Amino acid sequence: MKRQKSVFLILVLLFVLTSCGRGDTYELELPPVTPSPTPLIIDEPELEDYEIAHESSIPLDEAARFIRIMQDVFDEDGGALWGIDLSAPFMFVDPVTRHAVANRPDNQGNLVRQGDVYVGILSDRQRIGNTIAHFGGVLWGMALWTNSEEHNDSDMVRIMIHEVFHVKQEVLIVGTPQGTGLDFFSDSARTRTLIRLELGALLRAITSETETERLSAITDALSIRNERVQRGRLTREDREMEIHEGTAYYTDLMLGFNNLDERIHAIEELAENISRLTATYIFGALYGFLLDDFSVNWKYGIRYTTNLGDLLQEAAGIEELIPFEELNLEAYGYTEIVSQETERAEISATRRRSTRESFAEQPVLRISGMGDFSDYNFEILFMPDLGMIYYGNIVFTNIAGTLKVHDGPFLLQGMEYEIPVKDITIEESRAFGHNWELELNDGFEMVEDNTGDFIVRRIGG
Repeated sequence: MKRQKSVFLILVLLFVLTSCGRGDTYELELPPVTPSPTPLIIDEPELEDYEIAHESSIPLDEAARFIRIMQDVFDEDGGALWGIDLSAPFMFVDPVTRHAVANRPDNQGNLVRQGDVYVGILSDRQRIGNTIAHFGGVLWGMALWTNSEEHNDSDMVRIMIHEVFHVKQEVLIVGTPQGTGLDFFSDSARTRTLIRLELGALLRAITSETETERLSAITDALSIRNERVQRGRLTREDREMEIHEGTAYYTDLMLGFNNLDERIHAIEELAENISRLTATYIFGALYGFLLDDFSVNWKYGIRYTTNLGDLLQEAAGIEELIPFEELNLEAYGYTEIVSQETERAEISATRRRSTRESFAEQPVLRISGMGDFSDYNFEILFMPDLGMIYYGNIVFTNIAGTLKVHDGPFLLQGMEYEIPVKDITIEESRAFGHNWELELNDGFEMVEDNTGDFIVRRIGG
């Protein structure tokens, strides 16, 4: 189950990774709300006629198997969940080689048919990740392929469903999202406390055995949500993300699992490190589950401006919310949550100070190019003077090699990554320091530049 939790954190992180840089604004990079282009009728080249530098690094039989599983899920749904067939263009991409395996051709002949799939190589300029992306005149749902020995079928298919649903959002959801700010990554103790209280009330509502208990918990959740609004901790951006990411998460949970217990377990795992951003995934799904329980057609005409809390209040017939100070917050662990969040805030403040000092006083190691977090245990710190910081235990892999960081900061700036290096030892294809280690792939080297920092580059380049 550890893998189940990690893949959806990767989903969140890579959505950010593809669009953030120092001082940039994080925006939902969605295309205009128009249908995907109609495929052109083209002669598909056979593989032997196609010049490809390497055999695909993605096992084609395995990729085809996952694509078939995803299509079987959509066929079984038959359009019941959202009123339309959710099938859409999809591709796997290897983040190291940028090899792609897709379920259909593109409109410009870049992908070549081999068996039941289509293969090709994406350029270095092509945006990749667990995301949606335009390629060859087509809008694709995209998932990163990591060449681990074992792929968990449920986890992989849920990622695929999630990203394919983002393709369908342009015809299911009215309007265009305006985007969010980087303040999503600077949660205060108070914000996190309110989020965790709302989560507790929603989970109680979902799992209540009686209608009276459920209605009481829903009222509590909406009253806590109202307190977030009053304190400026639930804004347009939060509601927009509950629609954008929350409906996608709702969909992958509904189609990826067979029962509520499995769905709640997945939510509880993601919520172990809940933040303001991941809360939008979770709340979007939970409000969707509760609206389904009231048998309201909440999906029809849904907009990016829709407030799921308001829909639930109307569906449940709740006329008046409870003032926050009158709620029985101890029912949701208020005292313990406040203690935990106060301690967490103190730890984060210490990490911010040490990170700022490290980058100011030490040389940095800089690596460029899209990559993948294959294993990690860290928190996200947004520091306006630096950028997006991942702090903790990190394993990051890209075309140049694998970087491991233990209990330290990792800075993201667009497609460049930096760590402070207090000390350094270089041994041919390996370099290491007091809390990090870098294993270089063939053809790459680590060198000191003219500023005293260290860079990873192609040998001779």
